Amino acid sequence: MRTEGVRVDVGAWDWQSPAWGEEYYPEDLPQEWRAAYYTNEFRCAGLPAAAWSAVQLRAWREDLPEHFALWLECGPAQLADPEVVPALAALGSRLSGIWLGGRGDPAALRASGIRVIEAPWDAGRRLGEAAVGLYRADTELDLRAAREVLEAFAAAPGPQCRQLLVTGAPAQLSRLRELGELLGF
Repeated sequence: MRTEGVRVDVGAWDWQSPAWGEEYYPEDLPQEWRAAYYTNEFRCAGLPAAAWSAVQLRAWREDLPEHFALWLECGPAQLADPEVVPALAALGSRLSGIWLGGRGDPAALRASGIRVIEAPWDAGRRLGEAAVGLYRADTELDLRAAREVLEAFAAAPGPQCRQLLVTGAPAQLSRLRELGELLGF
């Protein structure tokens, strides 16, 4: 298993979910400051199509650091909005790519230089060929299973820098990130 030089960033799949709102963010933190607060601790995130809009993307452009890796699910509703493609393109290096779900023509996205992974996300792709993975954590994080996932993700063919997006509670994400750091990822 060759993982030398591979970096695996661990981040949330949907930093705006109710679990994150209740457990992670300070109670008095305004909703519009959550992206900036999140980026103080994490280097990547992913959002489902229902969790973002062109208006939010424009606001997040200022809140997300240049090194941040944002992955977005994009559905037909977003593609029908003429403001979405320019808002996605304006994110620049912060936008690592989108998953295109449902029907839609990715031509306008690709013409704007946006990396598109068509749904289903894992169709015909071995783990690690894309720079991103999705890990669904159980209620209790099984550290042995999590270690196997991290090691397999790091050892698979693919780019040196990868993002593992995790569904689960903030505490699980922090533990998984710490495990990755202990493993040298």
